[in-house]
Amino acid sequence: MPKRAITISKEEMERLYLLEKKSTIEISGILSVHKKTVLRTMKLMGIERRTVGDALRNRKMPKDVREKISKTMKGYVPEHRLVMEEMIGRHLTPVEVVHHINGERDDNRPENLLLCRDNAEHLVEYHNCGHFPQAGMCRNGGSGDPV
Repeated sequence: MPKRAITISKEEMERLYLLEKKSTIEISGILSVHKKTVLRTMKLMGIERRTVGDALRNRKMPKDVREKISKTMKGYVPEHRLVMEEMIGRHLTPVEVVHHINGERDDNRPENLLLCRDNAEHLVEYHNCGHFPQAGMCRNGGSGDPV
């Protein structure tokens, strides 16, 4: 399948990504293309991607979440875990796993996240969401509601 080109100027892409701080997922929605097309176009245009720290810096997060970021994993906590913690109103345990329903690991919209009790449950969800050829949909119908 041929790759689809985007008709957007470098200035417009920089405005969306660098000035308005939109994510590549948000930009892909605006342009009606896959996020990988946005990433490829940004690379061709020479637009550097933001670091995780830069992306999180401008997000509104409770003080305890910000403190957690600075204390764990050398300042890095995966964004999907922070989003899930906000959704359920508590910190995740170390064994809990956040599953991305659509398989896109950088799509951290709440409706795309599912909380699994442990890695064994996550493997079942991974299998049931179509990430293996013989699989179907998530058992919760793809709603993204935590279990």
